[in-house]
Amino acid sequence: MSSDFIQAWYDELANLARRFGSQARANQELTDRVQRAMRPLGLRTK
Repeated sequence: MSSDFIQAWYDELANLARRFGSQARANQELTDRVQRAMRPLGLRTK
């Protein structure tokens, strides 16, 4: 019977986490820009 195992490349996981963080910050910056642009129009976002 073969044994199950989990293999992780921690450097790759750390890199992936950094990329997710970077994309999350970029997404928040874009959301903030859209909200600021909509303010003069009297429109609101959630």
